[in-house]
Amino acid sequence: MRKISLWLIAIAVLTFIGYQAAKYKSGIGLLKDSNSLLTDSPSDFLGEVNKRWVYKMPCSLPCYENIYVGDTPASEAILVLEENTLVNEINNINYNSGLSEINWIWKNSGGLGGRLFYRTDDKIISQIHPDLYCCLLLGDIVTSYGEPSHIWIVRITSIELEGSSLNYTLIWWDIGLSLNGSPSTLTEINGDFLINKVILFPPRQRGFIPSVGNVERDFHKWVGYGDISLYYIEE
Repeated sequence: MRKISLWLIAIAVLTFIGYQAAKYKSGIGLLKDSNSLLTDSPSDFLGEVNKRWVYKMPCSLPCYENIYVGDTPASEAILVLEENTLVNEINNINYNSGLSEINWIWKNSGGLGGRLFYRTDDKIISQIHPDLYCCLLLGDIVTSYGEPSHIWIVRITSIELEGSSLNYTLIWWDIGLSLNGSPSTLTEINGDFLINKVILFPPRQRGFIPSVGNVERDFHKWVGYGDISLYYIEE
């Protein structure tokens, strides 16, 4: 009987550990549900809503807030946003350039939300640009989605700032994720990079990706964290 009891205790402990690991991987327990979020202060709300897609809530990329880039029609995306209890306002803007956008504003956010872009010919969502509040780290994304497939580092000169900075773009080609950052100094690529822009595009889209670049031509294949010289040499 004692051996059986010990086995039962061991199984219970392992089950609990596995459940906790699954909670972390899925984001359950790390982020609040929608009803709890709406009672938060603006800063707490934005901090939480900022991370939902990172922790695969309510779905995993290339799905964002139940909208699939490259698959969901614009009309359906509007309905999905209307049913989202965290969304306060939705606007559909048509341009003459063949590209239109749907923008939304989160509740309790001070005007932050994001934009969905779609072509006027097929009316399928082709990109999603969620606004960032603060403090997304590269390491957090790698924990949830694995390491990127490509990287591009380029020096950009700013007349306004009277100087230049290195801009990096990281691509997860298989899930359609692009991240941008512009650290003032960059000597080593690691998980502490702050992310300042997120673009979601159709997975495995070949050739030029608007707002991202030509992945096959311009980008280096990712080989891991390390010195910047792995991907960029100053001219």
